[in-house]
Amino acid sequence: SSLCKTPSCGGGKYYDVVSHSCRACSSGSYSVGGSITECISCPAGSSCTAGAAMPQPCQAGTYSGAASSKCVESPPGYVTPSAGMEAPSACPPGSYAESAGMARCFTCAVGRYNNAEGKTSCIQCGVNRSRADLWTSMRQVSTASGTVWVYAEGSTVALAGSGNASELGQSNAAGCACEEGARLASSGECIVCEEGLIC
Repeated sequence: SSLCKTPSCGGGKYYDVVSHSCRACSSGSYSVGGSITECISCPAGSSCTAGAAMPQPCQAGTYSGAASSKCVESPPGYVTPSAGMEAPSACPPGSYAESAGMARCFTCAVGRYNNAEGKTSCIQCGVNRSRADLWTSMRQVSTASGTVWVYAEGSTVALAGSGNASELGQSNAAGCACEEGARLASSGECIVCEEGLIC
């Protein structure tokens, strides 16, 4: 008896035993060619168009599940920082991704914050506070006794003039308002803060 041998097909194709011919792989699968009778499912983190000979890795800012014909952009609030990712990552609290297809999260600026993951923007510190200008951001630090929130102190600046006081007629430092991104210290100085997470 004679031995049966599957004919060899080129890349992106497989041998169809029903039609006895080489056929192109469907989208979401690929073939490097040779004597194969079915195409391989496209791996997660890559895309395979119809007739693909090799999977194409998703670029940073995009992702895909298994058997995908195309990569999709990470949604707002989420990022895909490297190529070949199968799912996006939510931006952590204190950061944001305002649009789709972003590869990295941006840190909330001084004077702004957010307290949840997957956000598309940051909230201004002091919103709905009677003294909004005295609320600024803090940063997280680790100590021997655990994690604490502290004001992120940078350089000091001169006190704002009486024209920036929250109420007219203030006669002491406690009544003066600091510029956005700074806090009023007990010493009577406005302290400029670094990038932070919460108010």
